[in-house]
Amino acid sequence: MNLLYIVMIIFLAFLNFILRKLLGRGFSIAKLHNYVWLFTFSVYLLNPFGYYDISIIVIVYSFIYILVFNITFLVMKRRKSLSVIDLEKIQSDIDKLHVKTYILILLSALSWLFSFQRLVTVFNIILTRGMSALRTLVYYGDIYTTVEKLAYQYFIQPLFMITIIIGVEMIVFSENHKKNAVMIGVALTNAVVYSMLFGGRALLLIILLYMIYALLIRNCGNLLRLIMKNRKVLALFLVLVVLIGVYASMRVNRQWGIIGEFVIYVTGSLGYLSRVLELDLIQPFSLFGRGLLGGVFDTFGLAVRVFGYKIELTSQIYSDVVTDFIVIGDGISTNYTATIMTTFLMEAGVFGLVYGAIFFGAFCSIVEDRFIGNNNLLNLSIYIYVTNMAFESIQNYTLKSVVVVFVLIYMVLFFNPYKIIIGRRKNEKNHE
Repeated sequence: MNLLYIVMIIFLAFLNFILRKLLGRGFSIAKLHNYVWLFTFSVYLLNPFGYYDISIIVIVYSFIYILVFNITFLVMKRRKSLSVIDLEKIQSDIDKLHVKTYILILLSALSWLFSFQRLVTVFNIILTRGMSALRTLVYYGDIYTTVEKLAYQYFIQPLFMITIIIGVEMIVFSENHKKNAVMIGVALTNAVVYSMLFGGRALLLIILLYMIYALLIRNCGNLLRLIMKNRKVLALFLVLVVLIGVYASMRVNRQWGIIGEFVIYVTGSLGYLSRVLELDLIQPFSLFGRGLLGGVFDTFGLAVRVFGYKIELTSQIYSDVVTDFIVIGDGISTNYTATIMTTFLMEAGVFGLVYGAIFFGAFCSIVEDRFIGNNNLLNLSIYIYVTNMAFESIQNYTLKSVVVVFVLIYMVLFFNPYKIIIGRRKNEKNHE
């Protein structure tokens, strides 16, 4: 198996070499995507956590998915990698948000008020029984009513995601942090509130990940320039790492500590998919026609359910496959992380894997070209959001989530309610 891991590592390194030759040295979603998968296979090769070997079929599926994703990304690409941005344009757009941010602050405050009773409940559970108990009660108990769950999916989580994206943009791209301090504080508060409500760490980790993406985008992937010219932001980033690390430690119950837990959280998905396939849990064509845009399908499906019509949702079908904890190594079990490939395989087997990779590769390429062609704040926000989808591809397929649909809708409504499709600026700079 070690030889196959090495082959995949070389393959991924070669793909990024090709991307660099064809697209240039700048930042690109595809490059980040490949680095995440390369890192994961490197972890399985070194195996510091006692992972069980993954099956050969998972390696074959990974090869097919990654190859098709990269080919599609290149075929659809119309511009080079991100090598220069109009920082003044982005900063100007942020300054113009000043009045609009009051809307987000007000909606966030209303969300806190809506959640106040639940916050008291979960805080008592955390104090008396711990974070792990809260997590179990959230997903397997009846803490939240159906109406509350819908409210969080349709409104509160998407709202919080947007405030986090804007808060990160204000930290990384704006020079006037004092002016934006309230909005940045609201974004951090939203992440803490949501994490406490559901006993999770996702939104807190997302703050750190979004800051990394934003810094890479601002510096066009130049790590040396990132370190030399963003020292204040990096200092704040390190402070957040410590604070979030303290919170995350409440869920750490294994011997490898916070960093090890994060690595397992990211890379354990290949082992999980391998076990899922061995147990024959995946049924090809069970999501046929619903997996690629499962979030859109489920949005209408949930609306229909309100009127009493029962319809099987994409999220339900997927959850039935990945809900159980499965042992993937010595003392390690996980669930709900079975890579982006699981959704595509449930779509239509290997054929679904191919056209799923084509769809996702094209989607990422179009989003990247759009931002490179027009550095406005809406395109930047979508670019950061989709960059995280590429990062999370090693774990999951984000586009099947209802939350994603509403994040994108609310994002467009917030930044540009009068023009859904943003055209190029008349004096657009040549980024190629």
